[in-house]
Amino acid sequence: MNRSIYLLLIFVLSAGVFRHSYAQNQPADAQILFFSNVNAMLQNCGCGEPPLGGLAQMLPLINKKRNENKHSIVVDGGDFLNSYSYPDINRAVMEIYLRMDPDLVALGDQELTEGMAFLETNKDFFSRYLLASNANLPEVQRQKVFPVANLRILSWLDESAFDTAKKPSALTLSRTLFDYYYQQFKKNQLTIVIFHGAKSALRHFIKVYPAIDIILLAHAQSNIKQLKTRPFVIGGVVDGEYIKEIFISRAGENMQVNVTDIPVPMKIAPDTTVLKIIEKWQIK
Repeated sequence: MNRSIYLLLIFVLSAGVFRHSYAQNQPADAQILFFSNVNAMLQNCGCGEPPLGGLAQMLPLINKKRNENKHSIVVDGGDFLNSYSYPDINRAVMEIYLRMDPDLVALGDQELTEGMAFLETNKDFFSRYLLASNANLPEVQRQKVFPVANLRILSWLDESAFDTAKKPSALTLSRTLFDYYYQQFKKNQLTIVIFHGAKSALRHFIKVYPAIDIILLAHAQSNIKQLKTRPFVIGGVVDGEYIKEIFISRAGENMQVNVTDIPVPMKIAPDTTVLKIIEKWQIK
């Protein structure tokens, strides 16, 4: 082989390997820490093998991930309050969430367990965190935009979520309201929707709203992880047993999503402030 052709071939192959390696090691454009259905699980129950979950262990893990990436987006898919009316427990959970300071909490059916008056009484909390793109609640967020990652998040509380609990008569779920924000996407902006409802109702929702990039499924535990075609669908977890770490990388119209389930074990040293909040509640 001609020496000059041989050297050229070596150069081309080396460049190809380099480009491939470079692409594989590109940092993600966005990192989302997603969990749902915490169900007011203050502490690890000590059950299961291994025992997982509990807000006391979740907080240190979330803080660790935030320290690793200050642009991490912490998303609660809803049902963070108890499924039954326990005002003291639910207030303790809200106090812990103030310490956690998530980027948003999607409206779920369990956030309505205490009634609409509970939302009004604690409106400072809910106006700060609650995302409700299709509910007629005052002073809540309708969409959350994250300029750094060029993405926005909407939420949809589906009628199917009220399978065991009764929907408050004063609550209206409005497709018109959701449509208004759904249509506000900007060029090259990623659209993520937290769908809080039964998995069986998701197919119809996707038909009505096809221009969604990622759907985060909440309301019940689901192992679904559809990452082949848009919209990508990622199922939720329960009781704070896991946090789903979602990495999103984009190159033009192409998008790659990687999901890792991070367990929340008892061996994590609990947040001491959370333990004090729990102790205060237990005294009551």
